[in-house]
Amino acid sequence: MPPFLATRNDFLASLSVRARRLIPWNYPTQIYLETTERCNLRCIMCGRTYSERHKAGEGVGDMPLATVRKLAPLYRRATQVTAQGFGEPFLHPEMPAILRFLKERGATVTLNTNGSLLDEDVCRTLVEREVDRLVFSIDSPDPETYRRIRVGARLEDVVANIERLNRLRARSRSGKPRLALEFVAMAMNFGQLPALADFAQRHKFDEMIVTNLFKHGDPGYNTFYQKNQLGALDPRQAEAAWAEFLRAMERHGIPCASPFHYGGLRQFLRAEGTREPVESARRMDARMQLLGFIDHPPLSAAVDDRFPVSGWALGVGGVPEAEIRVEGVNQVLLRRRAQLGRPRPDVPPLLPPEFPKEPNCGLLETLDVSGLEPGIYTLRLLARANSRAPWTDLSPVPIAVKAAGRFAMYCTQPWSTIYVTWNGIVRTCCFSVQPFGDLNQQSFEEIWRGPAYRAFRRAVIEGKVAAGCAECLSGKSAQNHIRPLRAWLKFGR
Repeated sequence: MPPFLATRNDFLASLSVRARRLIPWNYPTQIYLETTERCNLRCIMCGRTYSERHKAGEGVGDMPLATVRKLAPLYRRATQVTAQGFGEPFLHPEMPAILRFLKERGATVTLNTNGSLLDEDVCRTLVEREVDRLVFSIDSPDPETYRRIRVGARLEDVVANIERLNRLRARSRSGKPRLALEFVAMAMNFGQLPALADFAQRHKFDEMIVTNLFKHGDPGYNTFYQKNQLGALDPRQAEAAWAEFLRAMERHGIPCASPFHYGGLRQFLRAEGTREPVESARRMDARMQLLGFIDHPPLSAAVDDRFPVSGWALGVGGVPEAEIRVEGVNQVLLRRRAQLGRPRPDVPPLLPPEFPKEPNCGLLETLDVSGLEPGIYTLRLLARANSRAPWTDLSPVPIAVKAAGRFAMYCTQPWSTIYVTWNGIVRTCCFSVQPFGDLNQQSFEEIWRGPAYRAFRRAVIEGKVAAGCAECLSGKSAQNHIRPLRAWLKFGR
Protein backbone atom coordinates (compact mmCIF):
# COMPACT_ATOMS: atom_id res chain seq x y z
CA MET A 1 0.00 0.00 0.00
CA PRO A 2 1.57 3.37 -0.99
CA PRO A 3 2.15 5.91 1.80
CA PHE A 4 -0.67 8.40 2.39
CA LEU A 5 1.10 11.37 0.74
CA ALA A 6 1.82 9.33 -2.41
CA THR A 7 -1.76 8.02 -2.53
CA ARG A 8 -3.17 11.53 -2.10
CA ASN A 9 -0.82 12.92 -4.75
CA ASP A 10 -1.82 10.17 -7.19
CA PHE A 11 -5.47 11.05 -6.65
CA LEU A 12 -4.79 14.75 -7.26
CA ALA A 13 -2.94 13.83 -10.45
CA SER A 14 -5.98 11.95 -11.77
CA LEU A 15 -8.15 14.99 -10.98
CA SER A 16 -5.69 17.31 -12.73
CA VAL A 17 -5.78 15.19 -15.88
CA ARG A 18 -9.57 14.93 -15.90
CA ALA A 19 -9.85 18.69 -15.44
CA ARG A 20 -7.20 19.36 -18.14
CA ARG A 21 -5.30 21.54 -15.69
CA LEU A 22 -2.39 23.47 -17.22
CA ILE A 23 -1.04 23.91 -13.69
CA PRO A 24 -1.62 20.58 -11.90
CA TRP A 25 -2.92 20.31 -8.36
CA ASN A 26 -0.37 17.55 -7.80
CA TYR A 27 3.38 17.05 -7.81
CA PRO A 28 4.99 14.35 -9.99
CA THR A 29 3.91 10.80 -9.20
CA GLN A 30 6.86 9.31 -11.15
CA ILE A 31 10.38 10.77 -10.88
CA TYR A 32 13.28 9.66 -13.06
CA LEU A 33 16.76 10.79 -12.00
CA GLU A 34 19.38 10.27 -14.66
CA THR A 35 22.09 9.71 -12.09
CA THR A 36 24.64 9.13 -14.85
CA GLU A 37 24.75 9.21 -18.63
CA ARG A 38 27.84 7.00 -18.71
CA CYS A 39 27.66 3.29 -19.52
CA ASN A 40 30.16 0.44 -19.56
CA LEU A 41 28.43 -1.55 -22.33
CA ARG A 42 27.61 -1.04 -26.03
CA CYS A 43 24.27 -2.84 -26.37
CA ILE A 44 23.22 -3.31 -29.97
CA MET A 45 19.64 -2.04 -29.46
CA CYS A 46 20.58 1.07 -27.45
CA GLY A 47 20.43 4.45 -29.13
CA ARG A 48 23.61 5.62 -27.41
CA THR A 49 25.61 2.93 -29.25
CA TYR A 50 24.79 4.73 -32.52
CA SER A 51 25.04 8.30 -31.20
CA GLU A 52 28.14 10.21 -32.30
CA ARG A 53 27.94 12.30 -29.11
CA HIS A 54 28.07 9.23 -26.90
CA LYS A 55 30.77 7.59 -29.00
CA ALA A 56 32.92 10.66 -28.43
CA GLY A 57 31.99 10.86 -24.74
CA GLU A 58 30.70 14.42 -25.20
CA GLY A 59 28.16 15.92 -22.84
CA VAL A 60 27.98 12.94 -20.51
CA GLY A 61 28.53 12.93 -16.78
CA ASP A 62 27.19 12.13 -13.31
CA MET A 63 24.40 13.89 -11.43
CA PRO A 64 25.74 15.76 -8.38
CA LEU A 65 24.25 14.77 -5.04
CA ALA A 66 23.28 18.43 -4.65
CA THR A 67 20.86 18.09 -7.59
CA VAL A 68 19.24 15.05 -5.98
CA ARG A 69 18.77 17.05 -2.78
CA LYS A 70 16.98 19.90 -4.58
CA LEU A 71 13.97 17.62 -5.18
CA ALA A 72 13.78 16.33 -1.60
CA PRO A 73 10.18 17.51 -0.93
CA LEU A 74 8.93 15.50 -3.93
CA TYR A 75 10.19 12.03 -3.07
CA ARG A 76 7.71 11.13 -0.34
CA ARG A 77 4.82 12.19 -2.60
CA ALA A 78 5.89 10.03 -5.57
CA THR A 79 4.73 6.46 -6.07
CA GLN A 80 8.12 5.64 -7.63
CA VAL A 81 11.56 7.25 -7.89
CA THR A 82 13.80 5.66 -10.52
CA ALA A 83 17.45 6.55 -9.88
CA GLN A 84 18.57 5.68 -13.39
CA GLY A 85 18.24 7.08 -16.89
CA PHE A 86 20.37 6.81 -20.00
CA GLY A 87 23.32 5.08 -18.32
CA GLU A 88 24.47 2.41 -15.85
CA PRO A 89 23.73 3.73 -12.33
CA PHE A 90 26.49 1.81 -10.54
CA LEU A 91 29.14 3.76 -12.43
CA HIS A 92 28.20 6.74 -10.24
CA PRO A 93 30.79 7.03 -7.45
CA GLU A 94 28.18 8.51 -5.06
CA MET A 95 25.41 6.00 -5.69
CA PRO A 96 25.43 4.68 -2.06
CA ALA A 97 24.98 8.26 -0.81
CA ILE A 98 22.20 8.92 -3.35
CA LEU A 99 20.32 5.79 -2.30
CA ARG A 100 20.74 6.65 1.38
CA PHE A 101 19.33 10.15 0.80
CA LEU A 102 16.35 8.92 -1.24
CA LYS A 103 15.36 6.28 1.31
CA GLU A 104 15.75 8.72 4.21
CA ARG A 105 13.31 11.03 2.40
CA GLY A 106 10.72 8.27 2.12
CA ALA A 107 11.17 7.45 -1.57
CA THR A 108 10.04 4.18 -3.16
CA VAL A 109 13.19 3.50 -5.18
CA THR A 110 13.68 1.53 -8.40
CA LEU A 111 16.95 0.96 -10.24
CA ASN A 112 17.62 -0.50 -13.69
CA THR A 113 20.99 -2.13 -14.25
CA ASN A 114 22.87 -4.35 -16.69
CA GLY A 115 24.07 -6.24 -13.58
CA SER A 116 27.76 -6.34 -14.52
CA LEU A 117 28.99 -4.12 -11.67
CA LEU A 118 27.21 -5.68 -8.68
CA ASP A 119 30.15 -6.57 -6.47
CA GLU A 120 29.84 -7.42 -2.77
CA ASP A 121 29.77 -3.76 -1.65
CA VAL A 122 27.09 -2.78 -4.16
CA CYS A 123 24.91 -5.76 -3.21
CA ARG A 124 25.22 -4.92 0.49
CA THR A 125 24.22 -1.32 -0.22
CA LEU A 126 21.12 -2.44 -2.11
CA VAL A 127 20.02 -4.75 0.70
CA GLU A 128 20.96 -2.51 3.65
CA ARG A 129 19.32 0.59 2.12
CA GLU A 130 16.23 -1.53 1.32
CA VAL A 131 16.03 -0.42 -2.30
CA ASP A 132 12.52 -1.43 -3.30
CA ARG A 133 13.05 -2.82 -6.79
CA LEU A 134 16.02 -3.74 -8.97
CA VAL A 135 15.47 -4.40 -12.67
CA PHE A 136 18.09 -6.48 -14.52
CA SER A 137 18.35 -6.04 -18.29
CA ILE A 138 18.89 -9.56 -19.63
CA ASP A 139 17.97 -10.31 -23.24
CA SER A 140 18.94 -13.96 -23.53
CA PRO A 141 19.53 -17.00 -21.31
CA ASP A 142 22.15 -18.16 -23.82
CA PRO A 143 25.67 -16.82 -23.04
CA GLU A 144 26.63 -16.43 -26.72
CA THR A 145 23.46 -14.56 -27.73
CA TYR A 146 23.74 -12.42 -24.59
CA ARG A 147 27.34 -11.54 -25.49
CA ARG A 148 26.26 -10.46 -28.99
CA ILE A 149 23.51 -8.23 -27.60
CA ARG A 150 25.13 -6.82 -24.44
CA VAL A 151 28.54 -6.05 -25.93
CA GLY A 152 31.13 -5.80 -23.18
CA ALA A 153 29.43 -8.11 -20.65
CA ARG A 154 29.31 -11.85 -19.93
CA LEU A 155 26.14 -13.59 -18.79
CA GLU A 156 28.16 -15.82 -16.46
CA ASP A 157 29.39 -12.76 -14.52
CA VAL A 158 25.90 -11.27 -14.27
CA VAL A 159 24.47 -14.58 -13.00
CA ALA A 160 27.19 -14.72 -10.32
CA ASN A 161 26.21 -11.19 -9.23
CA ILE A 162 22.51 -12.13 -9.09
CA GLU A 163 23.31 -15.13 -6.90
CA ARG A 164 25.44 -12.94 -4.61
CA LEU A 165 22.54 -10.51 -4.23
CA ASN A 166 20.07 -13.36 -3.64
CA ARG A 167 22.21 -14.73 -0.79
CA LEU A 168 22.27 -11.34 0.91
CA ARG A 169 18.58 -10.56 0.52
CA ALA A 170 17.67 -14.06 1.79
CA ARG A 171 19.36 -13.12 5.09
CA SER A 172 17.65 -9.73 5.35
CA ARG A 173 14.40 -9.13 7.16
CA SER A 174 12.78 -7.14 4.35
CA GLY A 175 13.75 -9.44 1.47
CA LYS A 176 14.42 -6.32 -0.60
CA PRO A 177 15.10 -5.45 -3.31
CA ARG A 178 12.38 -7.10 -5.36
CA LEU A 179 14.04 -8.47 -8.52
CA ALA A 180 12.66 -7.91 -12.02
CA LEU A 181 14.04 -9.17 -15.32
CA GLU A 182 13.58 -6.95 -18.38
CA PHE A 183 13.84 -8.42 -21.88
CA VAL A 184 13.97 -6.38 -25.11
CA ALA A 185 12.21 -8.51 -27.74
CA MET A 186 13.97 -8.69 -31.11
CA ALA A 187 13.92 -11.05 -34.07
CA MET A 188 17.25 -12.54 -32.95
CA ASN A 189 16.16 -13.48 -29.42
CA PHE A 190 12.38 -13.83 -29.39
CA GLY A 191 12.46 -17.60 -29.74
CA GLN A 192 14.48 -17.83 -26.49
CA LEU A 193 11.66 -16.44 -24.35
CA PRO A 194 10.45 -19.86 -23.08
CA ALA A 195 13.98 -20.69 -21.88
CA LEU A 196 14.21 -17.25 -20.26
CA ALA A 197 11.10 -18.02 -18.19
CA ASP A 198 12.97 -20.99 -16.69
CA PHE A 199 16.02 -18.76 -16.18
CA ALA A 200 13.88 -16.24 -14.25
CA GLN A 201 12.48 -18.96 -12.00
CA ARG A 202 15.90 -20.53 -11.40
CA HIS A 203 17.44 -17.23 -10.31
CA LYS A 204 14.52 -16.14 -8.08
CA PHE A 205 13.17 -13.20 -10.06
CA ASP A 206 9.90 -11.83 -8.71
CA GLU A 207 8.59 -10.40 -11.97
CA MET A 208 9.43 -10.04 -15.64
CA ILE A 209 9.03 -7.28 -18.23
CA VAL A 210 9.00 -7.98 -21.98
CA THR A 211 9.21 -4.90 -24.15
CA ASN A 212 9.67 -4.06 -27.81
CA LEU A 213 12.28 -2.19 -29.82
CA PHE A 214 11.76 1.54 -30.22
CA LYS A 215 12.45 3.60 -33.28
CA HIS A 216 15.05 6.37 -33.06
CA GLY A 217 16.15 9.11 -35.40
CA ASP A 218 19.69 7.86 -35.98
CA PRO A 219 20.12 6.27 -39.47
CA GLY A 220 22.55 3.64 -38.14
CA TYR A 221 20.06 2.54 -35.52
CA ASN A 222 17.22 2.38 -38.01
CA THR A 223 19.22 -0.05 -40.17
CA PHE A 224 19.52 -2.30 -37.12
CA TYR A 225 15.83 -1.79 -36.29
CA GLN A 226 14.58 -2.89 -39.71
CA LYS A 227 16.54 -6.15 -39.45
CA ASN A 228 15.58 -6.93 -35.86
CA GLN A 229 12.04 -5.65 -35.28
CA LEU A 230 9.44 -8.32 -34.67
CA GLY A 231 7.81 -7.79 -38.06
CA ALA A 232 10.77 -9.73 -39.52
CA LEU A 233 9.60 -12.93 -37.76
CA ASP A 234 7.37 -15.70 -39.02
CA PRO A 235 4.08 -14.78 -37.25
CA ARG A 236 3.08 -18.37 -36.45
CA GLN A 237 6.45 -19.27 -34.95
CA ALA A 238 6.52 -16.05 -32.92
CA GLU A 239 3.01 -16.59 -31.55
CA ALA A 240 3.87 -20.19 -30.65
CA ALA A 241 6.98 -19.05 -28.75
CA TRP A 242 4.97 -16.37 -26.93
CA ALA A 243 2.27 -18.84 -25.93
CA GLU A 244 4.88 -21.30 -24.65
CA PHE A 245 6.55 -18.50 -22.68
CA LEU A 246 3.25 -17.45 -21.05
CA ARG A 247 2.52 -21.04 -20.05
CA ALA A 248 5.97 -21.30 -18.46
CA MET A 249 5.49 -18.02 -16.57
CA GLU A 250 2.13 -19.20 -15.27
CA ARG A 251 3.68 -22.50 -14.23
CA HIS A 252 6.43 -20.68 -12.32
CA GLY A 253 4.01 -18.16 -10.79
CA ILE A 254 5.96 -15.14 -12.06
CA PRO A 255 3.92 -12.13 -13.28
CA CYS A 256 4.88 -10.58 -16.61
CA ALA A 257 4.22 -7.03 -17.84
CA SER A 258 4.33 -6.46 -21.59
CA PRO A 259 2.69 -4.35 -24.28
CA PHE A 260 2.22 -7.66 -26.12
CA HIS A 261 -0.66 -8.38 -23.73
CA TYR A 262 -2.65 -5.40 -25.00
CA GLY A 263 -4.43 -6.80 -28.00
CA GLY A 264 -1.95 -9.60 -28.40
CA LEU A 265 1.44 -10.01 -30.01
CA ARG A 266 0.00 -9.96 -33.52
CA GLN A 267 -0.24 -6.18 -33.76
CA PHE A 268 3.53 -5.99 -33.24
CA LEU A 269 4.24 -8.69 -35.78
CA ARG A 270 2.17 -6.92 -38.41
CA ALA A 271 2.43 -3.25 -37.49
CA GLU A 272 6.06 -2.62 -36.58
CA GLY A 273 7.23 -2.45 -40.18
CA THR A 274 5.97 -0.18 -42.95
CA ARG A 275 2.24 0.47 -43.06
CA GLU A 276 2.13 0.73 -46.86
CA PRO A 277 -0.39 -1.93 -48.00
CA VAL A 278 1.82 -3.17 -50.85
CA GLU A 279 4.79 -3.92 -48.62
CA SER A 280 2.65 -5.23 -45.77
CA ALA A 281 0.95 -7.76 -48.02
CA ARG A 282 4.24 -8.94 -49.46
CA ARG A 283 5.80 -9.37 -46.01
CA MET A 284 2.94 -11.43 -44.63
CA ASP A 285 3.31 -15.16 -44.36
CA ALA A 286 1.96 -16.80 -47.55
CA ARG A 287 0.49 -19.58 -45.41
CA MET A 288 -1.96 -17.19 -43.76
CA GLN A 289 -5.54 -17.91 -44.82
CA LEU A 290 -6.78 -14.32 -44.37
CA LEU A 291 -5.21 -10.98 -45.24
CA GLY A 292 -6.48 -7.44 -44.79
CA PHE A 293 -5.50 -3.87 -44.19
CA ILE A 294 -6.89 -0.56 -42.88
CA ASP A 295 -5.94 2.22 -45.31
CA HIS A 296 -7.62 5.03 -43.38
CA PRO A 297 -7.28 6.45 -40.76
CA PRO A 298 -3.47 6.39 -40.73
CA LEU A 299 -1.36 5.26 -37.78
CA SER A 300 -1.83 7.42 -34.62
CA ALA A 301 -4.24 9.78 -36.41
CA ALA A 302 -6.50 12.11 -34.42
CA VAL A 303 -10.13 11.43 -35.34
CA ASP A 304 -13.43 13.23 -34.63
CA ASP A 305 -16.64 11.79 -33.19
CA ARG A 306 -17.56 10.39 -36.61
CA PHE A 307 -14.84 9.27 -39.02
CA PRO A 308 -14.51 7.04 -42.11
CA VAL A 309 -12.70 3.70 -42.08
CA SER A 310 -11.53 2.24 -45.38
CA GLY A 311 -9.61 -0.94 -46.15
CA TRP A 312 -9.97 -4.47 -47.51
CA ALA A 313 -9.99 -8.13 -46.49
CA LEU A 314 -9.71 -11.34 -48.49
CA GLY A 315 -9.27 -15.05 -47.75
CA VAL A 316 -8.07 -18.00 -49.75
CA GLY A 317 -11.71 -19.07 -50.00
CA GLY A 318 -12.95 -15.67 -51.19
CA VAL A 319 -14.42 -12.62 -49.47
CA PRO A 320 -14.71 -13.36 -45.71
CA GLU A 321 -16.92 -12.02 -42.95
CA ALA A 322 -15.38 -8.90 -41.41
CA GLU A 323 -15.77 -6.83 -38.28
CA ILE A 324 -14.40 -3.49 -37.08
CA ARG A 325 -13.68 -2.96 -33.39
CA VAL A 326 -12.50 -0.09 -31.22
CA GLU A 327 -10.70 -1.22 -28.07
CA GLY A 328 -9.29 0.31 -24.92
CA VAL A 329 -6.34 -1.30 -23.14
CA ASN A 330 -8.11 -4.62 -22.55
CA GLN A 331 -11.75 -4.06 -23.41
CA VAL A 332 -13.79 -3.98 -26.64
CA LEU A 333 -15.70 -0.68 -26.57
CA LEU A 334 -17.33 -0.72 -30.01
CA ARG A 335 -18.03 -3.60 -32.40
CA ARG A 336 -19.51 -3.29 -35.90
CA ARG A 337 -19.99 -5.77 -38.76
CA ALA A 338 -18.17 -4.47 -41.89
CA GLN A 339 -19.67 -4.85 -45.36
CA LEU A 340 -17.07 -6.04 -47.87
CA GLY A 341 -17.73 -5.66 -51.58
CA ARG A 342 -16.40 -2.31 -52.72
CA PRO A 343 -14.07 -2.44 -55.76
CA ARG A 344 -10.36 -2.71 -54.87
CA PRO A 345 -8.59 -3.66 -58.13
CA ASP A 346 -5.24 -2.68 -56.54
CA VAL A 347 -5.38 -5.56 -54.03
CA PRO A 348 -5.33 -8.90 -55.97
CA PRO A 349 -1.93 -8.28 -57.67
CA LEU A 350 -0.31 -7.89 -54.24
CA LEU A 351 -1.47 -11.18 -52.74
CA PRO A 352 0.11 -14.66 -52.70
CA PRO A 353 -0.86 -16.89 -55.68
CA GLU A 354 -3.26 -19.09 -53.70
CA PHE A 355 -5.59 -16.12 -53.11
CA PRO A 356 -8.42 -15.56 -55.61
CA LYS A 357 -8.24 -12.60 -58.00
CA GLU A 358 -11.28 -11.02 -56.37
CA PRO A 359 -11.28 -7.21 -56.69
CA ASN A 360 -14.55 -6.58 -54.79
CA CYS A 361 -13.08 -6.98 -51.31
CA GLY A 362 -13.01 -3.37 -50.11
CA LEU A 363 -14.86 -1.68 -47.27
CA LEU A 364 -15.89 1.87 -46.37
CA GLU A 365 -17.62 2.43 -43.05
CA THR A 366 -18.33 5.46 -40.86
CA LEU A 367 -17.78 4.95 -37.14
CA ASP A 368 -19.45 6.97 -34.39
CA VAL A 369 -17.26 7.16 -31.26
CA SER A 370 -19.02 10.07 -29.59
CA GLY A 371 -19.60 7.93 -26.51
CA LEU A 372 -15.89 7.45 -25.82
CA GLU A 373 -13.69 9.59 -23.61
CA PRO A 374 -10.90 11.45 -25.42
CA GLY A 375 -7.73 9.35 -25.54
CA ILE A 376 -5.73 6.67 -27.36
CA TYR A 377 -7.58 3.57 -28.61
CA THR A 378 -6.91 0.70 -31.02
CA LEU A 379 -8.97 0.37 -34.20
CA ARG A 380 -9.04 -3.23 -35.46
CA LEU A 381 -10.12 -5.02 -38.62
CA LEU A 382 -10.96 -8.70 -38.01
CA ALA A 383 -12.11 -11.36 -40.43
CA ARG A 384 -13.17 -15.03 -40.47
CA ALA A 385 -13.89 -17.50 -43.24
CA ASN A 386 -17.34 -18.38 -41.87
CA SER A 387 -19.51 -17.94 -38.78
CA ARG A 388 -18.01 -21.01 -37.06
CA ALA A 389 -14.37 -19.95 -37.54
CA PRO A 390 -12.47 -17.81 -35.00
CA TRP A 391 -11.83 -14.14 -35.75
CA THR A 392 -8.38 -13.22 -37.11
CA ASP A 393 -6.97 -9.80 -36.21
CA LEU A 394 -5.69 -8.36 -39.49
CA SER A 395 -4.81 -4.70 -39.08
CA PRO A 396 -4.64 -2.91 -35.69
CA VAL A 397 -4.23 0.88 -35.85
CA PRO A 398 -3.71 3.19 -32.82
CA ILE A 399 -5.97 6.27 -33.04
CA ALA A 400 -6.51 9.38 -30.91
CA VAL A 401 -10.21 10.03 -30.34
CA LYS A 402 -11.50 13.59 -29.96
CA ALA A 403 -14.91 13.82 -28.32
CA ALA A 404 -17.27 16.71 -29.20
CA GLY A 405 -15.84 20.00 -27.97
CA ARG A 406 -12.93 18.24 -26.30
CA PHE A 407 -9.49 17.12 -27.34
CA ALA A 408 -7.55 13.88 -27.79
CA MET A 409 -5.02 13.84 -24.97
CA TYR A 410 -2.67 11.02 -25.92
CA CYS A 411 -0.47 10.91 -22.80
CA THR A 412 -0.67 11.87 -19.13
CA GLN A 413 3.06 12.09 -18.36
CA PRO A 414 3.16 15.92 -18.53
CA TRP A 415 0.93 15.80 -15.42
CA SER A 416 2.47 12.80 -13.71
CA THR A 417 6.14 12.40 -14.59
CA ILE A 418 9.47 14.23 -14.66
CA TYR A 419 12.80 13.11 -16.08
CA VAL A 420 15.82 15.01 -14.74
CA THR A 421 19.01 14.69 -16.77
CA TRP A 422 22.38 14.31 -15.06
CA ASN A 423 23.10 18.05 -15.51
CA GLY A 424 19.79 19.24 -14.03
CA ILE A 425 17.59 19.74 -17.10
CA VAL A 426 13.93 18.85 -16.46
CA ARG A 427 11.98 17.01 -19.18
CA THR A 428 8.72 15.11 -18.97
CA CYS A 429 10.10 11.66 -19.91
CA CYS A 430 13.07 9.89 -21.49
CA PHE A 431 11.62 10.20 -25.01
CA SER A 432 10.83 13.90 -24.87
CA VAL A 433 13.66 16.17 -26.02
CA GLN A 434 11.99 19.40 -24.88
CA PRO A 435 13.58 21.07 -21.84
CA PHE A 436 11.21 22.80 -19.40
CA GLY A 437 13.81 24.28 -17.08
CA ASP A 438 17.17 23.97 -15.37
CA LEU A 439 17.40 23.07 -11.68
CA ASN A 440 20.74 24.87 -11.54
CA GLN A 441 18.95 28.16 -12.25
CA GLN A 442 15.31 27.64 -11.22
CA SER A 443 13.35 26.06 -8.42
CA PHE A 444 11.26 23.01 -9.23
CA GLU A 445 8.07 24.96 -8.51
CA GLU A 446 9.03 27.54 -11.15
CA ILE A 447 9.60 24.79 -13.72
CA TRP A 448 6.56 22.60 -12.92
CA ARG A 449 4.15 25.55 -13.02
CA GLY A 450 6.08 27.61 -15.56
CA PRO A 451 5.14 28.75 -19.08
CA ALA A 452 7.10 26.05 -20.96
CA TYR A 453 5.38 23.19 -19.09
CA ARG A 454 1.97 24.87 -19.42
CA ALA A 455 2.39 25.27 -23.18
CA PHE A 456 3.44 21.63 -23.54
CA ARG A 457 0.44 20.39 -21.55
CA ARG A 458 -1.87 22.45 -23.75
CA ALA A 459 -0.31 20.95 -26.89
CA VAL A 460 -0.81 17.40 -25.55
CA ILE A 461 -4.43 18.17 -24.63
CA GLU A 462 -4.99 19.34 -28.20
CA GLY A 463 -3.47 16.17 -29.60
CA LYS A 464 -0.41 17.88 -31.08
CA VAL A 465 2.37 15.30 -31.20
CA ALA A 466 5.66 16.83 -30.05
CA ALA A 467 9.20 15.80 -31.01
CA GLY A 468 10.01 12.46 -29.39
CA CYS A 469 6.36 11.66 -28.69
CA ALA A 470 5.82 10.18 -32.15
CA GLU A 471 8.47 7.52 -31.49
CA CYS A 472 6.74 6.54 -28.27
CA LEU A 473 3.32 6.39 -29.94
CA SER A 474 4.62 4.33 -32.86
CA GLY A 475 6.09 1.94 -30.29
CA LYS A 476 2.63 1.65 -28.69
CA SER A 477 3.99 2.73 -25.33
CA ALA A 478 2.12 5.96 -24.58
CA GLN A 479 2.17 6.06 -20.81
CA ASN A 480 -0.60 6.59 -18.31
CA HIS A 481 0.64 6.21 -14.75
CA ILE A 482 -2.59 7.60 -13.30
CA ARG A 483 -5.44 5.44 -12.13
CA PRO A 484 -8.81 6.29 -13.70
CA LEU A 485 -10.89 8.61 -11.57
CA ARG A 486 -13.79 6.14 -11.70
CA ALA A 487 -11.66 3.62 -9.81
CA TRP A 488 -10.99 6.15 -7.08
CA LEU A 489 -14.67 7.04 -6.76
CA LYS A 490 -15.55 3.36 -6.54
CA PHE A 491 -12.86 2.90 -3.89
CA GLY A 492 -14.29 5.82 -1.94
CA ARG A 493 -17.70 4.18 -1.73
